[in-house]
Amino acid sequence: MDFKEFKVRYPPIVKFPNLTGEFHLLIYEDPSDRGHAILARSFEATKKLYAKLARKWNYVPELHGYYKIKIVKPSAKIMDKRSREDFRRETNDFIMRCTFAAEYLFKDTGILAPGYAKCDYLASPETASSDLEWYASTHMDCLNCEKRRVDSGLYVSAGSHGIYPIDPQSLVRDRWDAAMALGEMANRFGHLKNALPIKAEVHTGPIYCVNADFGNHCKGVTFGPVTLKNPTGPVGEVLFYCHTEDASGGAPKELTDNYEAEVARRDRDIEEEKRQNAARREAEKQAAHRHYREVLGTIGTGTDRNEMARAVQVSVKYYDDLLEVMAVWAWTLASTGAQACPCVISSALFDKATLLVNGTFFDPSDDRAPEHLKPWFQVIKDYQPAIIQAFKEAGTTTQKEIDAVEPGPVDKSMLN
Repeated sequence: MDFKEFKVRYPPIVKFPNLTGEFHLLIYEDPSDRGHAILARSFEATKKLYAKLARKWNYVPELHGYYKIKIVKPSAKIMDKRSREDFRRETNDFIMRCTFAAEYLFKDTGILAPGYAKCDYLASPETASSDLEWYASTHMDCLNCEKRRVDSGLYVSAGSHGIYPIDPQSLVRDRWDAAMALGEMANRFGHLKNALPIKAEVHTGPIYCVNADFGNHCKGVTFGPVTLKNPTGPVGEVLFYCHTEDASGGAPKELTDNYEAEVARRDRDIEEEKRQNAARREAEKQAAHRHYREVLGTIGTGTDRNEMARAVQVSVKYYDDLLEVMAVWAWTLASTGAQACPCVISSALFDKATLLVNGTFFDPSDDRAPEHLKPWFQVIKDYQPAIIQAFKEAGTTTQKEIDAVEPGPVDKSMLN
């Protein structure tokens, strides 16, 4: 395969060959200083898409450029120069990969592949004698390899075993199609086979291209001019070619004004969300308060002392949440004015509860105390002596005995 055939079989590659018509292009900078692009059919759509970034970032991105563009196809001269650069790059890569394969064959079998020879290493005068062995093994500064590179303009440096192609172009001319049937080569050069011709109309005036250069220390999306000397524009993959009447890239102030307005709306939404979350937490707290009362029953409806004791046992057994149980007790004591609320609890829980009640765990003045629990801590603190007395009257027993407890006779003295 020669250049003429390559040009016919493989059109110059752009990322979006099917794009046609007029667009609005906005290139902006992300937090990592890389360019990103918005491509829309109208200014209003561009403005809306740009404003949506306010929901993602907390700052106004720097605008690299705003352009009204028309997607085009470069002139035949530029396309020819682009094809020649593609041919040189792809065939150079192909020759290098074929040479690697020849090196592996020689290393494993000692067989020299057809079309390859061994280079006689010729050291450069500048090569230090102490490094001569390493340079000889890599042909890094071999004068014979350098002469072949200059003569052919291709990658023909010998590898670690001194193997090099005698006629590099013959590899492309005679072995390209056969190599493309191999899995590794087909995967590596599949982008050429899948390339589509540019659909847009040819434009002979000034041409620009939008490129994507992503990776570490890269620029992202860029916009730049296309010339005969530089048919691919800035560094990176060509997304598309275009024409614009104004390449200055000046962005209308309306874009940033609209973005800042969206930032203000976002801040209002955040405040509203905070308010709703606070209301939800308050509702959950009130629901928890009702739950505490429901655990023991409502005083004045016939609930007796033993049934309250049984309810506390159930809360201890199934919720296993000491803080909740303490709050239940405090609520009961505050609601009834009772000095004690005896019930049967396990010895392990008794020991833990006594230690906590006598300590500062429920101190509402402690900065570490959760705000929504401070009112309960205050009730527990106010009724601390009564709670301690309740534990003393409750006594201790085993979990097995707790499970066997049944409600006792009604104690009418506890009713309101």
